[in-house]
Amino acid sequence: MVVGECIAPEIIPIAIGVSAVIAGVVFYHIFFNKKSANKSVRSNRTTFHLIATINGELVIRPYTPISSDDDQGFVDLVVKVYFKNVNPKFPDGGKMSQYLEEMKIGDTIAFRGPSGRLQYLGNGAFSIKKLRKDPPKTVKAKRVNMISGGTGITPMLQLARDIMKHNDEDKTQCSLLFANQTEKDILMKKELDELAAQYPDQFKVWYTVDRAEEDQYFY
Repeated sequence: MVVGECIAPEIIPIAIGVSAVIAGVVFYHIFFNKKSANKSVRSNRTTFHLIATINGELVIRPYTPISSDDDQGFVDLVVKVYFKNVNPKFPDGGKMSQYLEEMKIGDTIAFRGPSGRLQYLGNGAFSIKKLRKDPPKTVKAKRVNMISGGTGITPMLQLARDIMKHNDEDKTQCSLLFANQTEKDILMKKELDELAAQYPDQFKVWYTVDRAEEDQYFY
């Protein structure tokens, strides 16, 4: 997430690959086509959009990759699949997540980005737009406190990784409270724990769960 211009918001096809499936959460490894192989999501905006026509309806969904913004030719992302007829409030489930679930390795989907209204400029500085057409406002912070749940961990992980990667000059303090239903639902725990162990004076992480196993203390 470095200062610079975004990749032009063109729509390009990308190929799907699956690296793991854990408790209804799919870890996708997505490749750009050959003409766009040198593309990356290297930008201070890290959200991108997947685009598909599903049952005659154009569906666009934003995602934040978990791969490094230095990577070229691919992105990795985490998607929780919301199946139909599971949650009575959302009987149709997740349109895009179910569409991705049905895709086969090597299938393609349209990609646009990166984009976003919040940019991390380094050294605790953020450029923020309340609305897309608003002029950016720069906010400076010495400490960043983050609260996340479920797959919402992805932008938090991206930010923490970027700050720690440049910790020789970026001394911004990061704290993360990560909430989940059970311990098994905690995504990217290994990566978060490794980050906290490597940078104990700069990155702190706490976990909370709704339901813990009997006689288990977890925090």
